[in-house]
Amino acid sequence: MRKLNRREFKELLTEWHSNFINERNIKDLGGLTGISGRPEQIAFVKEVPVNLSLYAIGDYYIDREGRVPVSDIIIEAMKESQFVYKETDGGLILEKACIPELIEVLELVLNQTQFSYQNKDGDLVFDTSAQEKVSSSIEQMKKDLARLVSDEYGIMLYFYRMDSYSDSMADGSINRIGSIQDPAIWKNSLSWELKHDVFHYFESVLVKEKSESYEFLRSTFMNNENIYKVLSHYEVPDQQLKSLDPSVRFGSSFGSGDNFATVIPYIRSLKNNEDNKKYFVATCIEIAKSRDINLSDEDKDKLKKFFSEVHTCYEEIENTLKDKIIIQLPHG
Repeated sequence: MRKLNRREFKELLTEWHSNFINERNIKDLGGLTGISGRPEQIAFVKEVPVNLSLYAIGDYYIDREGRVPVSDIIIEAMKESQFVYKETDGGLILEKACIPELIEVLELVLNQTQFSYQNKDGDLVFDTSAQEKVSSSIEQMKKDLARLVSDEYGIMLYFYRMDSYSDSMADGSINRIGSIQDPAIWKNSLSWELKHDVFHYFESVLVKEKSESYEFLRSTFMNNENIYKVLSHYEVPDQQLKSLDPSVRFGSSFGSGDNFATVIPYIRSLKNNEDNKKYFVATCIEIAKSRDINLSDEDKDKLKKFFSEVHTCYEEIENTLKDKIIIQLPHG
């Protein structure tokens, strides 16, 4: 796709007369999130310590046919910025000096007139109630981003999918999270969005930076059959959640290769010390025994290193994104 210049970008938005925003912004983490001011939700996500600030935006469609999500448009527009640090797979890392420019782009998109998303039946829905929230939300977003310029932590501009994806992934979605009272539902949703999927965001950075620690994690998981089977069946506490309503279905990566992105943030939530490392390896040994997997001494040594390299990966992410902004397309 040819890059749009700023004039073409403005003309395209004017032609579409479309719009997106979500009132429940996630902002000001200083260690991964703040959800609608609910302390219990903030604490849940901060279990995975990362020195980054996160700003979440609903990934509405902004063309009338429901084919072009706002994340695509913002990333394409910001590719023209002189402050691009690096392109990633499906995203950008920018210097924080781009924030005035980013605010301009966000305002151009947010000040349009329509919001749309696909419902679970694939029908395009125009969210007529959202327009009332636009003005105050834009102003708050501008203040938040302007304030974060002087904060040394990196910023993630996180796009989350709208209602059409909640049934196929997990009950509850992040755009409704502030009103969900059942703790199992909001914990399940946040575990998917802001632990599992955020690590998938980070993978694009680690690959681009040719991270040796990430390469060790990925190659150990993918190339060692015993370790692959054990970690695919490593059940973290978030996967043990039970809803108050027994009819509620939770998504899970348990038993699949995607469990890689569930186990890694869980390891990061544990302090990097010998006791926790021993606990992690002992749990892996128990899983292996229960599944008739014979872990060799070499495998056990690799699992010890696996635990340590997870923490190294997150530290590399913090260092790479310090004073930067990452913008990524939604995962999957």
